[in-house]
Amino acid sequence: MVNIIYWKDISEEGDSLHIRRVDYTPRQEFGLHSHDFAEITLITDGAGEHRIGAKRTPLVVGDCLFIPPASQHGLSAGNNGMGLLNFAFPQSVMTELHDAYCTAGGPWDADCAWQGWMSSDDRASISRWGGQLAADPQNILLRDTALRDILRRALRQAGTLTEEADVVAAPTWLIEGLAIIDDPRYYPEALPALCRLTGRSREHINRLIREHYRCSTTAYINRLRMAYAGRSLRSSSRSLLEIQHECGIGTTAHFYTLFKAHFHCTPRSYRMSNKNPI
Repeated sequence: MVNIIYWKDISEEGDSLHIRRVDYTPRQEFGLHSHDFAEITLITDGAGEHRIGAKRTPLVVGDCLFIPPASQHGLSAGNNGMGLLNFAFPQSVMTELHDAYCTAGGPWDADCAWQGWMSSDDRASISRWGGQLAADPQNILLRDTALRDILRRALRQAGTLTEEADVVAAPTWLIEGLAIIDDPRYYPEALPALCRLTGRSREHINRLIREHYRCSTTAYINRLRMAYAGRSLRSSSRSLLEIQHECGIGTTAHFYTLFKAHFHCTPRSYRMSNKNPI
């Protein structure tokens, strides 16, 4: 039986937006469910899997989901957990935005759920909106401005999202291999470890990752490393050097470059600003 979540059960009377950060523990599942509201979910840490209907697709940092009302879907975290930022809003708000800014068949079509990948710039903007909205949840102007901006970013890559909707999910051996190497034990060697664990060649893996994840193997592995670094900075008191070494990154300069490209701030400022997350 599919669990149904109702807007009235997650919001206060008069609310038109509900926002929260969720951290799934390793292998935690949120089973198949539906709801009478729409939601946008940004994967901020870790990796996992999204199920919508009978289709299962992998999730990594930067993936963004739009789920309209009544869609049946579920989430599960990978070996190292998964963090997400979720914006939920009632059908009426979605309809207003859709009618004002979308053409028929667009990525926010009332009957169309989609999954796509957001750039680091888009992720930083969406995270900033999350902080502002959490601080002022009753500000309707702020709500509409934020959701319109997220919609604009979705529309900008609508062609990519439409194209990706027909891509077959990555093979099970690759999904499982990537889940295994999302671990500090494997970060230093990463790709050689993945080749050894899966019994596939470097060239074969590089081709499939680019085909299914729309990025290079190096970029994908660096996303995993930076997601781990972010989790470690938020949840531990380990030094930056310790975390850098756990990520398998040889120099502090390179670690800072990757971290700033991913989070748009230094590791130290990220730790300070995430002492009290949303």
